[in-house]
Amino acid sequence: MKIFDSLSHIKKDGNWFNTGHDAGAERLLKEFNGCLEKTLLAGMPGDDLDYLLRFCEKYPDKFIPIAPVIFHSETGDCELEEQISKYKQNGFRGIKIHPRLLNTDLTDHKIRKSVKLAGKYDLISLLCTVHKPPSKPLKRPVSDVIHEICDETQNCKLILLHGGYCDILATSEMVRSYENVLLDLSNTIMRFRDTHILSDIKFLFKTFDRRICIGSDFPEYSIYDVIDLIENRITYENFSNDKKENILFDNLNNFAGCHE
Repeated sequence: MKIFDSLSHIKKDGNWFNTGHDAGAERLLKEFNGCLEKTLLAGMPGDDLDYLLRFCEKYPDKFIPIAPVIFHSETGDCELEEQISKYKQNGFRGIKIHPRLLNTDLTDHKIRKSVKLAGKYDLISLLCTVHKPPSKPLKRPVSDVIHEICDETQNCKLILLHGGYCDILATSEMVRSYENVLLDLSNTIMRFRDTHILSDIKFLFKTFDRRICIGSDFPEYSIYDVIDLIENRITYENFSNDKKENILFDNLNNFAGCHE
């Protein structure tokens, strides 16, 4: 069965934040030796985006280029729009917003502005929903903040990377009525596989199969480790082929406009 990985990264030097993970392009290409068909390939702040674009252009059927939005406390709306419009002109298909790497958090109004601008230029937005130190406490549930973001960006395509993280079940309920939102399970499904959160994810597989997608967060994990977990821990064999196809490929393929 075909797989569309919601989140992958590469580094020109292969070094992934000094973790020992190999983020080289050649290693990612080897992931395509199995059922993997496509992936969203996201740049990070500080990446060589020309390198990422050239790589995607060599394999246009496999890689969808996603650019990182960069802003700080003094960044104005015009500057933000100029950045996002340039990404569109250069051939990127979406933007990724990583609050912690920008030294901010999910309450920053520039996140919502970025999503709206991406929608204006027909780009999808990938928003990292992991909230933990060094970010300051939100003093309310992450799912509540995500709810506000989704409510204000209903005309934009938004993928909630990592699905609200350890707040994934509450997040799924908050976004259930927003058809423009896709809940991504990358990283979260692997990190919390031996906790109660896996039971929450099982519930989503059963009840939310048209609105979730899976990913590896490569090079953090291999997509085949994710598939192995799903097949062995989520009573996967009990699901219809339609549900499997939705979660593994169709939801993200349709959302990203990659119709075959």
